[in-house]
Amino acid sequence: MVVVRTTSIVCPLPSDWVLCIMTNSDSTVFTLPFDVNIMRAEVTGLLKYASETFIMPRWRALDDADIAIKTSETDLVTIADREAELFLSPHLEALLTGSFALGEEACSEQGNILNRAEDKWVWAIDPVDGTNNFVKGTQQFCSMVSLAHYGVPVMAWIYRPTEKDCLIATAGAGVVMVSDDNTTTPLTRRYVSGDILKMSGSLNAMGLDKSVRDDVREKIKQLPGRTYTGCAGVEASHVALGTADYIMHSKLTPWDNTPVDLICREAGSVAYLTPMKTRFSLGAKGILLVAPDDASWDALSAYIWDV
Repeated sequence: MVVVRTTSIVCPLPSDWVLCIMTNSDSTVFTLPFDVNIMRAEVTGLLKYASETFIMPRWRALDDADIAIKTSETDLVTIADREAELFLSPHLEALLTGSFALGEEACSEQGNILNRAEDKWVWAIDPVDGTNNFVKGTQQFCSMVSLAHYGVPVMAWIYRPTEKDCLIATAGAGVVMVSDDNTTTPLTRRYVSGDILKMSGSLNAMGLDKSVRDDVREKIKQLPGRTYTGCAGVEASHVALGTADYIMHSKLTPWDNTPVDLICREAGSVAYLTPMKTRFSLGAKGILLVAPDDASWDALSAYIWDV
């Protein structure tokens, strides 16, 4: 097993951090069975090692043989995705006894393991989020890891290889950005007016049913601040860093949406499945919508569905 050097993270939390986990039906209070500060640092170290060893050496240096098609011409996987995930999965499981690593690439080959998405402790792994951007050589990609307890997001990491920083969220404790020199900065969303026409962010309709997809796509194209990034983690980073306000993902996966949900909520935004306005969990199906607050979420959801 590779030994990864980690450093302590400034702005420490109590080692016996107590969580109050909210679901659609109730709330649960419990103490995490590990030192939160050590876990934050350990996972950050693993992501940095994976980036430096398996991902960045391939960036802008991929051969045709390093790229494969999964389900369509726009659903790609590279040697960097596979090697990084193969490294991360066992190392993450070793950090928490009884945990299970649910990686994007493993799921693409063994779809039945998605049935374990709401096991007691699950690591969701997206080794290279924004693979298409990575293949094109742009900077709009990242690596993401999240930890969930019976499907409820507890911790999340978004490592940005080109910036060499990591956004870390812990349920009930907010979001911090840890830079390459170990400087730690608390993050909160920006504050904007409640007018959705004055907000910006990334919205996509690609995962919607064909019966509504074109109509919704035309609606969101009319929003003046709407963009499309093609990388869930970059989109969540923009919200937490205060450069975007909303996100809509129309195709949910544990590895893409668990960190988006937790990091945006811990940065002060709200996140629900639309249009029913229920909470996200790892096994959820539907459409995730993030907005600055409940009022703007309601307005954006109503606009999208023409309610």
